[in-house]
Amino acid sequence: MHSFVATSIGILVPLGIVLIQRTDLVRVAVVSGLVGTALAIPVYIAIEALYPGSIAATWDLLYLSGILPLSIPVEELLRYLDTAALWGTYYKFATGARVQAGSRQTALGTA
Repeated sequence: MHSFVATSIGILVPLGIVLIQRTDLVRVAVVSGLVGTALAIPVYIAIEALYPGSIAATWDLLYLSGILPLSIPVEELLRYLDTAALWGTYYKFATGARVQAGSRQTALGTA
């Protein structure tokens, strides 16, 4: 099994459990996932600008999908998306904290 598949299963299963049990965290998961991915993109762009070819040299692209938005393997972007979605919700889930509807913290995932 490819590490991308194994990692995705290891993240999506607990994320699914969290979101099934706490539907109020769906919005937090989406926002956290998008923010986490958005923060990763400039880092990859900077790395590739400073060290051209480093992404291709680091990832075994032959075993990935070959989809490279902004020269970043789509698998890596999806990993940031699902990881940020899980960790953005996990604290609230583990502590039983509630999301306050309509608050700025809800939109930012910090309630």
